[in-house]
Amino acid sequence: LGLSLNQILFNGSYLVGLKASRTYRELSQRNYTRSKIEANVAVTKAYYQVLVSDEQIKLYDANITQLKQQVDQTVAQNKQGFVEKIDVDRITVQYNNLITNRENVVRSLALNYQMLKFQMGMPVDENLVLKDKLSDVSLDNNVAEMSVDTGLY
Repeated sequence: LGLSLNQILFNGSYLVGLKASRTYRELSQRNYTRSKIEANVAVTKAYYQVLVSDEQIKLYDANITQLKQQVDQTVAQNKQGFVEKIDVDRITVQYNNLITNRENVVRSLALNYQMLKFQMGMPVDENLVLKDKLSDVSLDNNVAEMSVDTGLY
């Protein structure tokens, strides 16, 4: 009767495989952490962009109201002969430019809302209302809170 046993005492490829699996697990964890950070940053940027656009609209509204009064005064002064027609034209062009810029910011605000919804994974057709105002947000505190150890990369 001839019986034979064979046993592997050492296999280098097994050790290499174990080391590779540990490295892969660590790399996967780093990629997951990086993805979380990038998603957080994207949502934060989109959120602040909505707040900034909203504030810009308010500023444009205030400027338009003020400039409209100046246009009316300049037109009245022109009728009385105190200012020339070119002055009326100049201030009217400034007024029209402000209105156009405001309309552009309104369109930008709508796009910023859509971008924020997209970044958050929220359906674009759902309504989203932000309760914060730009003046309520302390940027120094938020930067400190968002500080993340990126030494892993």
